[in-house]
Amino acid sequence: MLLTIAVVGLPGACLFAGPPARSVSTKNVTVVYEQVDRAFARAAADICQTARDTFAARFGCDMPSRLTVRMLTGWAGEPVLFGNGRDEIVLRLEIAGQLARYGDDGVHFVYGLCRETARIALARSVGDATWLSSTAREGWGHYAASVALDAVVAARGVRVWPQGAERYLDGMSRLRNQLEQRDPPPMIRVAGDWHALAERVRPERLGQVFRAWSAVATDAPDPGGALAKGLADSGLATWFASVREHFVDATVGDSRSALVETDVLIDAPVILHYDDGKSEGRERLGGQGHAMRFEAPGGEWYLRVVRIYARREGRVSLLRDDIRVWLCDAELKMLAEFRQRGNRLRRGAARWHRVGTPPVRVPQAFVICVQFGEGSLGDVAVHYDADSKGHALIALPGQEPRLFERGDWMIRVGLSRRKAHDPLRPDVTSPTLAERLDGKTTSEFQETEQPRTATDVDRFSTSPKR
Repeated sequence: MLLTIAVVGLPGACLFAGPPARSVSTKNVTVVYEQVDRAFARAAADICQTARDTFAARFGCDMPSRLTVRMLTGWAGEPVLFGNGRDEIVLRLEIAGQLARYGDDGVHFVYGLCRETARIALARSVGDATWLSSTAREGWGHYAASVALDAVVAARGVRVWPQGAERYLDGMSRLRNQLEQRDPPPMIRVAGDWHALAERVRPERLGQVFRAWSAVATDAPDPGGALAKGLADSGLATWFASVREHFVDATVGDSRSALVETDVLIDAPVILHYDDGKSEGRERLGGQGHAMRFEAPGGEWYLRVVRIYARREGRVSLLRDDIRVWLCDAELKMLAEFRQRGNRLRRGAARWHRVGTPPVRVPQAFVICVQFGEGSLGDVAVHYDADSKGHALIALPGQEPRLFERGDWMIRVGLSRRKAHDPLRPDVTSPTLAERLDGKTTSEFQETEQPRTATDVDRFSTSPKR
């Protein structure tokens, strides 16, 4: 079973139901859509195909052989666009009619699709470059989307979008105008830095530069220094010195800096899970650890909550020991530890148990370990889904893991991203995605007592497809 990613919905929003989805495909792009006019789905496929070809041919970036775009209705609010940084993009709409109101409140669908495709190009080419700052990633998205937008217009014409986009399809011309403004925002300045890099090395060599960066050891305490040393013989040392302040996240590897303030994160978390919400069994491990491997979508993500579908089976009505949860890297090295009093987990029917965490940055591949203690807490059974296998472990931090072969634990994690420029809005003075969602989302960690089964409408994989 593929890793499922679901966005915590809004009141009244339906993420788990809807009519059967239809699809339209080009050579490398498939658009899955529901309650959307086929003309808009076809336009999205053509736009992403052209953007994909631009990044592969013009920039030499690593692009997926098949890019999936999902255009889904049932989101209560303005359109929201996001992706997994590998091979899938999701456009959430309240009603399909929003696609015809191009430009309302600064929402530009063509630009947004180009931008999310650009994020995939960077993530796949640079890899898990934790040193690359959020500003640098956003600046790349804006620059590359501007280039792709011009390519879309050249290949498809100004009527590429079925309705109302003709006046908004300005790519590099808009970026140049933004750069000429007095004191442009950091994201715009960094977009100009990316353009300068492309001109310096030639655009078709950008992919080579990205891959060279991915091979540079950037361990703390000075990732910028390691990168500068790696670029010393490439002719890019002068350029890098001028952009280092905005491009490099100097806090990489500092365990203190892995923790950020809640108000800098988007309030709608993304939930990662492998289970389908249906339990096929449960297992008690005594004092051993129930552990699950996860892979974060592309970009910078922060752990916010761990959810465990479990049942208390011991004789003691109240649990005295703490429930312990660890965030570990892919090698089971502990990155952070969280505790919760065991008396919150009572006897009775199985239910989703929530362990909230302060926002801690996760690596792209990570493991969550849960221990219910060696005493009375050892009588807690965690349920598993037998239809999904290969990600569940029996392990604690620093231990040699053993694969749990009967299925995947029903353990889920909620991740949030930093507030960033809305990918649907090329005008950086417009509201951010977080500001548009503010006050409209449900409680960030709202729980359901019983698991719900996600349909294919809700599911998209974070596994690379080649």
